[in-house]
Amino acid sequence: MHTRVIAETTKTLAFNDACLIELSDLKTDDKDSFNRSMSNQIVTLKCEPMKVSVQTPHFVADQKLINFIQKKMDKLEQFYDHIIYADVFLRLENTSDRQNKVVEILLSVPGNELIVKKQAKSFEEGADSCAQSLERLLVKRKQKIRASA
Repeated sequence: MHTRVIAETTKTLAFNDACLIELSDLKTDDKDSFNRSMSNQIVTLKCEPMKVSVQTPHFVADQKLINFIQKKMDKLEQFYDHIIYADVFLRLENTSDRQNKVVEILLSVPGNELIVKKQAKSFEEGADSCAQSLERLLVKRKQKIRASA
């Protein structure tokens, strides 16, 4: 579960269906180290982690691989907060080429879906390459939204 300080307030707020905002008090000792201008109360946002669905037709994926992919997808939330879900498809191509592992990731964000497909020697390498491409796309999307606001 992720917790972030988002704003000063004096009352509890609601945020989306998937998130809960709580009001908490800072102790006097913590205020100095946190920020002198901050009030006695802060809002913390607790969101459910992004839902990641890993699909592996014709083979069973190892739990370490699934955990690796989950970690890579969770890291994308640093670049864009409004990710709804991620669908990850892992496939083996029927070729004699060493780069026969295909990773395809569909990332759903409000108003759009981002799709990245990479072919690599291993699923980990492919997932890492897809995550890097998605990072660039999410940063670009965030800059575009900020520029139009």
